[in-house]
Amino acid sequence: MPPAGSTPLLTSARTPLREHIFTLWTDLQRAPAKEVKNSSALTLPETYIVPGGRFREVYYWDSYFTMLGLVEDGKNSLVTSMLNNFESLIERYGHIPNGTRTYYVSRSQPPFFALMVKLAKPTINL
Repeated sequence: MPPAGSTPLLTSARTPLREHIFTLWTDLQRAPAKEVKNSSALTLPETYIVPGGRFREVYYWDSYFTMLGLVEDGKNSLVTSMLNNFESLIERYGHIPNGTRTYYVSRSQPPFFALMVKLAKPTINL
């Protein structure tokens, strides 16, 4: 679910696709995820993008494709923030869970982390 009190992002049917996608980044951006008592949400130390308006959490492989779009739109600092979040998950759980909920900790998805590192730090040879 979107954050309480948020309103859907509406753009004109004539808005060019690239412009529409660029305006979505702000709508899909979330502040660092802090611990909430009795919540299944995993904490994240930095800002991140959710895969769609109805989500509150990060999903691992979706984030790689999101990061491709962020790089294309020059939002490299947000890509770095998301990479830092994934690094924190690896430090805590030994891997990147499928999503940032406790019930995803026991499973992951195809390995995209190296590709994410390459996006955030293109001079690194992997």
